Amino acid sequence: MLNKTSRHFFYTLILLAHLSIGVSYAWKDVALGSGFTLAIDDNGALWAWGDNAWGALGIDDTRNIDNYPPQKIGNDTNWQRLEAGSSFALALKADGTLWSWGYNYNGQLGHGDNARQYKPKQIGTATDWHFITANQEQSLAIKQDGTLWGWGDNLFSQLGDGTLNDHASPVQIGQQKWAKIASGSKHILGIQQDGSLWAWGSNANGQVGKGGSDRSVQSEPIKISDDNWKDISAGEQHSLAIKSDGSLWSWGANSQFELGLNENQNIRFSPVQVVTKSDWQSVKAGSINSFAIDENGVLYSWGNSSNGLLGLGEDGIAHVPTPLESDLTWKTISTSSAPSSWTHHAAGIKSDNSIWLWGRNLKGELGFDESENNQFTPKKLPAFDSDNDGVADDLDAFPYDAAETQDSDNDGVGDNADAFPNDASKSKVVVENATKSGGGSVNTMFILLLLILLSIKLYRNDSISKE
Repeated sequence: MLNKTSRHFFYTLILLAHLSIGVSYAWKDVALGSGFTLAIDDNGALWAWGDNAWGALGIDDTRNIDNYPPQKIGNDTNWQRLEAGSSFALALKADGTLWSWGYNYNGQLGHGDNARQYKPKQIGTATDWHFITANQEQSLAIKQDGTLWGWGDNLFSQLGDGTLNDHASPVQIGQQKWAKIASGSKHILGIQQDGSLWAWGSNANGQVGKGGSDRSVQSEPIKISDDNWKDISAGEQHSLAIKSDGSLWSWGANSQFELGLNENQNIRFSPVQVVTKSDWQSVKAGSINSFAIDENGVLYSWGNSSNGLLGLGEDGIAHVPTPLESDLTWKTISTSSAPSSWTHHAAGIKSDNSIWLWGRNLKGELGFDESENNQFTPKKLPAFDSDNDGVADDLDAFPYDAAETQDSDNDGVGDNADAFPNDASKSKVVVENATKSGGGSVNTMFILLLLILLSIKLYRNDSISKE
């Protein structure tokens, strides 16, 4: 027999377990384009909001509408990774298939044509895609065997095939085996499986990093370093990379201090170490700004902060990596490296898997009320109304079921379907409601139901013993 304290703890545990079902504020990926935002929640569902120009949101709406509120894209729940270009997007599913939608003037969607797509469409039939990157008007992806493929705009040989010809379908780039690729506005960085660093495309401001003072286009991948590298990011005209020892390096354009070197030298043609910290975990290059997260989860930003893009509370220039204030650590950071006139917002996922956004909100790209102005510090993404029943998800016991909003007795059955909505011992339980309850699985609901029944039995036994 449980004592009184144990019983109270047990009942509380059951209630908390039940309340944890359904409303999902956990996110696993976020990607930003020109005036729009995409995200994948922890259930694998895909969401979009902001500017729908050229069908960039993928919600099957042909209208060019600003300030589109968060919308779920289709009903699939196996989305795994996102990348956004200027007005198009790539997405990878858990089954290894690759999908795209939006603007397609240069064939960046990879479907063999230039037709715009207003909802996700699979690229070919391959099921072995592993890693994706996109920016402005070009796309690249790595297959599970390490081969690299590219398509879309190739004006500066950013596809690395030795030509300046656009490609509307994926073409293989060389025979090397790749681990990671980062796409800038007009240049590409890559890490091969042996850890070596490579680059190609436009080198107008030294962003390829091959040294000297040669600014000519690099039409095929060229090795920059034999050292072991673990992360890379390509901006509009600058590059960032982290070595396996945790040191951070930058090169390319520096007119806005985007290299973080605290110097006004406009161009660096070779990688230069940024500060002396050696505990960097990940980097993200923007248009004329940069971000990095260290191994403690602290987010730093530097460069140009137009429209509050650096998240430091004001506009201006940050000459060196400057930490953002936060009560939680950061896991990921996202922004766009398309030309600075196109993109002005940033987003990140914190350690509790919540999404925070900041910067320009001209087209509703931050996901806040359209009347809100630019956001100069990170702000948490507000609650959604997923089933459009007029009740926000954080107040809705069944956020994915418009027919139910309350569960007065916390028995897992909505009041409308429950013959005894105020008596947990006399629930009208149906499997259909178990699957609808906030997207929870039948197995989860079954386990919780057993816990509830057990708590009822303990409660009754306790009452009898008192008598």
